[in-house]
Amino acid sequence: MKKKGDFNINELLSIIVAVLGLLLLIYGGYRLYQISSSNELESAQNILDRITEKIDSLEEGESSALLIQGFDEGDKWYLVGWGKSEEGRPDKCFFDTCICMCKEGINGEDCQKSGVCNKVNYDDVGVYRVLNAPGSPNEPYIIIPENFVEIGVYKRPENKILVVDSPFEEPMIIP
Repeated sequence: MKKKGDFNINELLSIIVAVLGLLLLIYGGYRLYQISSSNELESAQNILDRITEKIDSLEEGESSALLIQGFDEGDKWYLVGWGKSEEGRPDKCFFDTCICMCKEGINGEDCQKSGVCNKVNYDDVGVYRVLNAPGSPNEPYIIIPENFVEIGVYKRPENKILVVDSPFEEPMIIP
């Protein structure tokens, strides 16, 4: 007869296997999270690189539309730009003009801790989400959707870059 509190070897082995299985499941979930997080940052950097390449390929006064493929969780990422003299830009920009992909916010702090930036060799860069409602101010960012988005890139004569989410006509109301 078995006494209360006695374990046989089979029960002990099944507890060990269950604990090891649970640890393996937790580790697998953690690795999947790391891969997903890494892919998100890599996708954001790829979008930023494509925009920077488009800017560099344009001549002064030219404009071009650029089709960008979003990514999962892309709607939590914002395309933002800072000029050389703007306050509040991320430290990643140092004293340069830069264009950034920031996760979950549009201020420099958000970009510094969870974003990627590329320097652009221009005096100023403006990134705007153009609102079509009369009297509505344009928002100083573009949200990256999970599917495709077409943006417009304009290289203005006064050494300024303009990136907008409406590539069909350059908005004249944007500074």
